[in-house]
Amino acid sequence: GVAGTTYAARWNGVRVAVKVAGTTFASLEGWQAEVALFAKLRHPNVVQYLGCVISPPTFCLVLEYCEGGDVFRALRKPTAPGFFLNVARGAGAGIAYLHKQHIVHRDLKSANVLLGRDGRPKITDFGVSTLLKAIELQMQQGSDEDGGGAAGGGAMEHSTELLTAEMGTYRWMAPEVVRHEGYSKPADIFSYGMLLFELLTHEVPFASLPPLQSALAIGLQGLRPPLPPGTPPSIAELVRSCWAEVPAARPKHENLLRLLQQAERRLTPAESAWLDHPRGHPVYSGAEVVKAAAHAPAAPPSAAIAQPAHGCAHGCAHGCGLGTPSASQNIPDPAPPALFSKGMALSPLPEVESSPRMLSVRLDSRHEAAAERDEA
Repeated sequence: GVAGTTYAARWNGVRVAVKVAGTTFASLEGWQAEVALFAKLRHPNVVQYLGCVISPPTFCLVLEYCEGGDVFRALRKPTAPGFFLNVARGAGAGIAYLHKQHIVHRDLKSANVLLGRDGRPKITDFGVSTLLKAIELQMQQGSDEDGGGAAGGGAMEHSTELLTAEMGTYRWMAPEVVRHEGYSKPADIFSYGMLLFELLTHEVPFASLPPLQSALAIGLQGLRPPLPPGTPPSIAELVRSCWAEVPAARPKHENLLRLLQQAERRLTPAESAWLDHPRGHPVYSGAEVVKAAAHAPAAPPSAAIAQPAHGCAHGCAHGCGLGTPSASQNIPDPAPPALFSKGMALSPLPEVESSPRMLSVRLDSRHEAAAERDEA
């Protein structure tokens, strides 16, 4: 993730993941606030936070370990029947839960959706996430102190203005984020549409373009990746609604799963079999990108895009295909911190009732499930 390096460890004989904060991470106070925030999350489709380590200069999060790795890596191999709908449902339920908690993830993509032992999708990596509710409260208090009250512009208006930092990964980034406009929960819905594209094609969005060019295509040209021929109309309709240029035209989190269920019910047996193809339906062999409209027309016009003259099949210079995160890039440590070789005490968060008073972990190896590297 953008905020640290993750390792596999053992706690009471159980494998866990330990995320060590990077040297450029936020102050201790800010880090503790983030830990306290995300430790409160309880949902089967969100990676569970178990505890934390506060041992300056080392600060860590202890998380549940997901044996299935991430969806990005799973899509590089043949997938089992039902994979598309399983991940679509799980990621949709996870993002709907986060939005209900007033949290914007800001970096939803296949590499940030892990698979548990039973194949259950779980959203992870909250390094650039934002709690809207806290921002709204802070701005409301500031407005009241100035004598403006709620009528002086509104907390959500201020919070939307605050969320203008270019966070996330270019290929999955909503157009308003690319343009540094105010954004909120609909930006995650746009990225969810890009995740559905990955599940359909087993490719990253705009695989024929370099990462930055893909962001410019989204934000400045209003372009979207092409859906593969044969995409079930109900699924295509859902994806295009998530890609709407106007954020307000995208599905709301409370409707997302209902719309997916409606799309599922409209699938014919042949369309279900099409979705279950183990290799997906790649589109980036002489592909084109399509123009988006504010309300996602059923048959959007298309414009040909030239193939890049360099890079890998995914269109990036280093062969990663994942794009460029605009947040500070994490450089993994060459070896685990020496502190881990002796074991350490983990201080559980007070909100986690199931956590023991003290934890002791032993580092096994670097957690490879999240080892994908975004292009700098």
